[in-house]
Amino acid sequence: GGLHDATDRYNWFDPDTAVNGGSEGFADDDGAICFGYDSNNSDTYCNTLAFTERVNEQGLCGLNSWRLPSKKELRSIIDYQQYSPSIDTQYFPNTLGDNWFWSSSAYAAVTGNVWVVNFNIGIDADLYRNGAYYVRLVHTGM
Repeated sequence: GGLHDATDRYNWFDPDTAVNGGSEGFADDDGAICFGYDSNNSDTYCNTLAFTERVNEQGLCGLNSWRLPSKKELRSIIDYQQYSPSIDTQYFPNTLGDNWFWSSSAYAAVTGNVWVVNFNIGIDADLYRNGAYYVRLVHTGM
């Protein structure tokens, strides 16, 4: 395993009230569901914010401004011409089948829920922030 282990999962967490839709989520809800978890070190927690910060500290691809994508950005990579998975597997070869991926988009109708996208069947839904789901980060521009 490592920082980019395909099986790592995360709880949704963002304390920024300007974008979190009224709920910060969960910094450490499910414990050791990702690589390097240490219950005594919040920098290693398995949440979307801590993971994003670790990726940016590492400077993946020489970049340090990776972020959680919006629902619209995640939906833009769904391939509606194929099923199971409904994503271009040549461009995204390690996408796990029937799993949810977190977006940065709060679900307005239910405080505490966030939009997620499933690349197995090409749909989105809203789920509670304590779920243990996957993350695909994005970077905007150079």
